[in-house]
Amino acid sequence: MDRRDVLHYRILGELGQGGMGQVFRAVDQKLGREVALKMLPADMARDRDWQARMLREARAASALNHPGIVTLYDLEVADGRTFLVMELVQGERFSDLASKGGVQWQRAVELVAGVADALAAAHARGILHRDIKSDNLMLTPTGQSKVLDFGLAKLRDTTATTTGGAELERDEEAGPTARMRSRLPGLGDAPTIDAGQSLRTLGVAATVRPATDPAGVTRIGQLLGTPSYMAPECYEGVADARTEVFALGVVLYELLTGKRPFARESDLAVMAAIQLDDPEPPSQASADRNIPPNVDAIVMRALAKDPVQRFPDMAALAAALRETLRPPPPLPPPLRRRWPVFAAALAGVLVLGSVGAWLAMRDGGDGEPLDIAMTSSRRVTFEPGCEEYPHVHPDGRRVIYDGLVDGDYEILSLDLESGDKRRLTSTPGWDYASSLSPDGARIAYVHEDVTTRTLRVVELAGGEPRDLGAIHGYPSWTTDGALLVGDAAGRIIRRDVATGRDTVLGTLPAGARLYHLAEIAGAGIALLWWTSSDADATALGELDRNGKLRVIEEIATDYEGGLTPSQRTRGYYATRKGATEGNQLLFRRWGGGKPITVPGGISPGAGVDVTRDGGRLVFSTCVERQYVARIRDGEPLQVVSKGTWQDTNPFVVDDTHIVVTSDRIGQQHGWRIDLTGSEPPRSITPPGALGTSPSPRGDVVVYASSGGRGGIETKAPGGEPRVLTRDASDAAPVFTRDGAHVLFERTIDGVTYVHEIAAAGGTARKLTPGAAPAISPVDDTFAFVTASDPSGARRVMVADRAGAPPRELPHLPAAAWQRPRFSGDGKQVLLVRGFQEIVIAQVDGSAPPRVVWTAGAGSVSAAAWARDGSIIAAIGGYEGDLWLAEGTFP
Repeated sequence: MDRRDVLHYRILGELGQGGMGQVFRAVDQKLGREVALKMLPADMARDRDWQARMLREARAASALNHPGIVTLYDLEVADGRTFLVMELVQGERFSDLASKGGVQWQRAVELVAGVADALAAAHARGILHRDIKSDNLMLTPTGQSKVLDFGLAKLRDTTATTTGGAELERDEEAGPTARMRSRLPGLGDAPTIDAGQSLRTLGVAATVRPATDPAGVTRIGQLLGTPSYMAPECYEGVADARTEVFALGVVLYELLTGKRPFARESDLAVMAAIQLDDPEPPSQASADRNIPPNVDAIVMRALAKDPVQRFPDMAALAAALRETLRPPPPLPPPLRRRWPVFAAALAGVLVLGSVGAWLAMRDGGDGEPLDIAMTSSRRVTFEPGCEEYPHVHPDGRRVIYDGLVDGDYEILSLDLESGDKRRLTSTPGWDYASSLSPDGARIAYVHEDVTTRTLRVVELAGGEPRDLGAIHGYPSWTTDGALLVGDAAGRIIRRDVATGRDTVLGTLPAGARLYHLAEIAGAGIALLWWTSSDADATALGELDRNGKLRVIEEIATDYEGGLTPSQRTRGYYATRKGATEGNQLLFRRWGGGKPITVPGGISPGAGVDVTRDGGRLVFSTCVERQYVARIRDGEPLQVVSKGTWQDTNPFVVDDTHIVVTSDRIGQQHGWRIDLTGSEPPRSITPPGALGTSPSPRGDVVVYASSGGRGGIETKAPGGEPRVLTRDASDAAPVFTRDGAHVLFERTIDGVTYVHEIAAAGGTARKLTPGAAPAISPVDDTFAFVTASDPSGARRVMVADRAGAPPRELPHLPAAAWQRPRFSGDGKQVLLVRGFQEIVIAQVDGSAPPRVVWTAGAGSVSAAAWARDGSIIAAIGGYEGDLWLAEGTFP
């Protein structure tokens, strides 16, 4: 390239050539960080097939969020040139390590196990890399293995062919139909072969699908991938997780020995060797490295000709590799020759040992880690939107879950053998977060529309659902057939389904909102909750049978919605979002202790369930991504800020700036965003800041602090935080119109009140029962929402700081209202109803409320007026599928 700037990227130099074009080193002048730009060559800009391939690469890479995979930041177009903006990864390529003679076997195993973890995460998202080789793997200065260039990746096709009883994906882009622009090295200008001659004798499978020209001459087409790393079935147009296991086996061989296992004088010879020859074991190829037999066995299994003989997936390969690094058990001490006494003692040890092992598995003691393993996984749903909160029926043949049907979320049943689906609910509004009764006969779920949020139960056999009243959080069943739910006061309730009788089992911390709960047989209830009414920070805890709550962990990143009891141990599984990587599935023993990460690189998003025999695990990859957009009447949605993070709770600062709360660098911070894009976004609060909002002049922000601090703080640019309160339930702070005071909510004895405190500090003053205060910009009026009524609905009220009795906003019936915001003239209030609608209401009731925007299959969590009259909203989108994993899940 001859130009030095592309959009706001300053080109620093060329990094190299890839299969998809040139790669440049550049500086993002908005964010002040170095990036890699992957540019489609100019002569291909008009080629629709290549443009489509570039878009596929972007979509595939953007679905991945793992520390071992290069991050895609953006897809841009400038002057007709399409390019990807990617993380700039520095370090040493695996090929460079191999060219130096390789590395010690322990280091090679560690590096490749890290790559296997990353690829397992990609495979769990339905994405194949398709060009695994040592040139596409890098060791960063921090010691992190990094997978580069998903340039040949595409979302898995649902078509497959079966070979030897194993399902293999048919790669419709392989073979001569693949429109690669450069020839494979060593093949020349398409060598010709007699049409009657077997291609296998030349080292190429006869089913490569050769293209025949009009003269009847067969030509070898271009194949996806690099010949030295391609499994035998790749030449037949097949690509799946096991072909990538083969490729990574080649990489491991390189690192162990400094050479490739099928190195030959030409690519045709390499193809023949891959088809016909067995490589020399690494321990023989590098006899001086003391490579142990178990590492040899792993390499040779990964390089097996028959895919059925290889590791079934990356999780199994990673587990086998790490097992080689585990030190051998110590030898037992020598036995004294006291045979009669020893025999009796041995019998006692055997009995006690058996009982101890049974108790350890039963009680989940804090001894050695449990044997948790995932041997394989497969995707079982393929529909748009999210399929989430799955539960395997006790018969093992069906999964109950919720998914999108005709633009609405409903409860569904999926037959795992036939793939047939049955719709179990059909009420307008979202039916979701299902929970299956222990006998498999009934399903409890949340029904939510723009007015209410209630608990419902429906028979699996059919019939009308029963409405059991308001619910907070998501429902769960006890082993004896009762329901566990939460209420508005933060209490944990056991509800008898037959009589409707409620029993209070315990209470969450003040201001907390229940998220998920699960009964742990013989121990108590595991709980997930949001730490306040205006927070995305979550906490994990255990409620024992005496009603005592123990906080296990409080974290400023979301646990993402997965909690299920272990079926064979006293423990539970919880899905936790990592600060910078994908979600983790953790097993925790009851009573604390170090969590165990379930291996396999799976990244559950919204729901997980383990079968009663512990042999299967079903999970959803559904994730929500909240982003900020501008809404104008009659115009398409204009995205302001969107990424793999969650941007929430927007507040307008001035004509060109807003403040949001976001987890874009892990923990929640307040961020200042320029609506014009001329300034990079910047963090303006300490970590753990929730509900950040600006002062009227925009020079100070106020927020609820978390991360063990609790309370309300303010912060000016360059200054230290000023602590105003230290009550952990304090949340949703906003400045008054003169900036001299702060309104916020606080929960006292289960009731939430709007409070006021001077911005300079002092004693907080209780104003009125209510939550989510919003201040008028023209006087001392403020709006707020009431507590939920028994149906789950709230009312919108208006009061003033002087103490006048609150009045209900006219023409607004009770509904699932949230986040009121005043217009600039103080005459209107902007509201969100049921996470679905943005509504404008007149303060004086001079006109009826009107819906100005509807989220459809997505959601909206908050909205505010911009100075030009448009609306800035936090909008959520959902995408993900159900996966079924086989293995050992105690």
